[in-house]
Amino acid sequence: MKRSLIALLIFMAMTAGCSRLSPEGVNLPVFDKIYYVVFEGKPELSKGTVYYGDALEIGKILSQQPGANNLYVAKISILNKYNDMMKDTAVFYAGDGKMMYDSVGEVGKPLTEGAKILGFTGKTGVLWFKTKSKVKSLSEAAVNKAQDLYNKAGK
Repeated sequence: MKRSLIALLIFMAMTAGCSRLSPEGVNLPVFDKIYYVVFEGKPELSKGTVYYGDALEIGKILSQQPGANNLYVAKISILNKYNDMMKDTAVFYAGDGKMMYDSVGEVGKPLTEGAKILGFTGKTGVLWFKTKSKVKSLSEAAVNKAQDLYNKAGK
């Protein structure tokens, strides 16, 4: 009788503990998303940060790798609170040693983690790309150009 009562108490204690560990009750960490920025030519990125505007840090540069055909690929992480900025209209450029965020359009589709994003060695490259690509869909042009450069880099 005592054994049955003890076994019942242990069983009840175990099931009560399991219900507290349900997925709804656990706060899992949310990790920053990773993207690859492809540059034609070596960008001057001496600081390991990604910025929007002059002062808002939105991410970090994790690595920079040279590729074939004078292409460079920078692996970046973007803070989760800025994920809504990461659309197929996103581009980056090097400015003052930092990687700077810019957009080539107003509306775009969200990027998936690991997406290739077009990068420019300076702000003038972004402006020239916007001007040159007015006829085409800018976001499609940016995505296609980034994928082409990434493939040429031999990655």
